[in-house]
Amino acid sequence: MSNNWKELVYLPDNYKKLINIYFKNKTGKYIINNNILEVNFDDWGIEYFYINNENSYDKNNMYYTIKHFDFKKIYSIALFIQIGNWTVFKKMDDYIKKFKNININIYFFIIDEYAINENICYLKNEYKNCVIASCENRGMDIGPFLLNLHYIKYNNYYHEYIFKIHTKSCDKFRNETLNKLMKDHNTIINNIKLMGNNNAGIYAGNILYKYVDYKDAFLSNLYHTKNLIKYLYNEDIIYDNLEFVGGTMFIAKFNIFNILSIYKIIDIYKKLNNIETLDYYWYSFFYNININDKKRIYFDYMNNKNNRYPNNLAYTYKTNNAGLRDSMIEHAIERVLGYICKKEGLLLIS
Repeated sequence: MSNNWKELVYLPDNYKKLINIYFKNKTGKYIINNNILEVNFDDWGIEYFYINNENSYDKNNMYYTIKHFDFKKIYSIALFIQIGNWTVFKKMDDYIKKFKNININIYFFIIDEYAINENICYLKNEYKNCVIASCENRGMDIGPFLLNLHYIKYNNYYHEYIFKIHTKSCDKFRNETLNKLMKDHNTIINNIKLMGNNNAGIYAGNILYKYVDYKDAFLSNLYHTKNLIKYLYNEDIIYDNLEFVGGTMFIAKFNIFNILSIYKIIDIYKKLNNIETLDYYWYSFFYNININDKKRIYFDYMNNKNNRYPNNLAYTYKTNNAGLRDSMIEHAIERVLGYICKKEGLLLIS
């Protein structure tokens, strides 16, 4: 064995915390090569761990920064929370605390604007067994959700079920949905039992839209949807697989996201919008320009920046109006999540 190997007793504490999730209190030797921790356990053999610094991810490569890590164990149930509005999050606090007697891992992915010390300290003090990460305000709730998936897959964690919620601004819709997903302890337990059904893939508790019945709910998003499906499956869209439940708050079997590798997650994430990005299809739809003439779209926007908007996020932010909510890639991903579930041979339940 190379002289560079060291006894595990000398391993930095943040890396010990990582390997203890899987191999608690074992002895052996370790070596670090770039971002790979190689451990030769005395009674097991060699295992490999990705160890990009748990406390400070390179934002240029990872797109998020870990602010806090407090996992004692990886449980079968995880709660994903995307925080894009702190005031709305505080309204959701009581729902999250319904999990206090359930063994779960909690992931808070909070946009940079709200990742201030006061808010981070609040989360650390109120919630145990959690990860807190900050990220750019990109892709609405879909962006932090994809980064949450990336973090889990990068660290080789596994959960059987995930609850995905976010700071949906409409009080009525948010509360109705959260009541169906996690109103109280019994609701949570019963929903987990429901997800134990072999045919269940996603439970969202809201109106289920199928392409055959609600074509209008899909048409303005088909351009991005087709491209995403081609990218993920290298196939033309199968319309019978098009189903979704609006709002992107749901319970899901984690393994339905197997198609989203860490590399595909980042590829898709980089296509999401912030208030400065040009979403070609939204722009073509909103300003009535043929989507196939991308050169015209580009120069039309560049020459009219003072009175035109690159996407609906920018439109809403600058005008305080709803604008055209569909047609951006984020809304297509909402539809594609249902498509992924169907491709796995599982059902969306509402």
